[in-house]
Amino acid sequence: MPGANIEFSELKEPIFAYDIPGSYSITQTVEYAGCFSDFTVDVTVVVPEEVTLKTDQALCQDKPLAIDISQSFEADYLWLSDSSTVATREINMAGIYPIEIADRHCVQQFDINVQEFDFDLIEVPLAADISICMQRPVEINPDIDPASTFTWSDEFPTLQRNISETGFYSLTTSLSGCSTTSSIAITA
Repeated sequence: MPGANIEFSELKEPIFAYDIPGSYSITQTVEYAGCFSDFTVDVTVVVPEEVTLKTDQALCQDKPLAIDISQSFEADYLWLSDSSTVATREINMAGIYPIEIADRHCVQQFDINVQEFDFDLIEVPLAADISICMQRPVEINPDIDPASTFTWSDEFPTLQRNISETGFYSLTTSLSGCSTTSSIAITA
């Protein structure tokens, strides 16, 4: 039988690496007992699809995080932690979630890093409910992360303010999909 005396441990597979997209022909010439045979394969190297993905995510207290890894191109998805193949899933715990996104030609791997949100970035400890004199308004000057957003219950346009009217005032601050609300009652 031809080739029966070949020691397979001595065979080495050629390694080809192509860093530039394009079409390539690879030809292997095999010689056995003075006879030559050529084996040719055509290879096309493509640029992988550009994946749009938010790899750093914040998990809010007692609120599952919905992560959507779907792409604008046709793709297959694989969550390596449990082999699920859905594009959207809910995460309940902080951690690193490795995923693979495959297009027609390439498989790309990413890590989704989910961390517990630091509410100190947006919590505003408003003073206790207070009674004030009309001549001396209470000054509220919260210090929150500059990237956060805020909304006063009375739609006051700035974060800092002086309040001199009786009322219940609440301030909602948000960052990275997490929100918290602080309130103060003022009697003038």
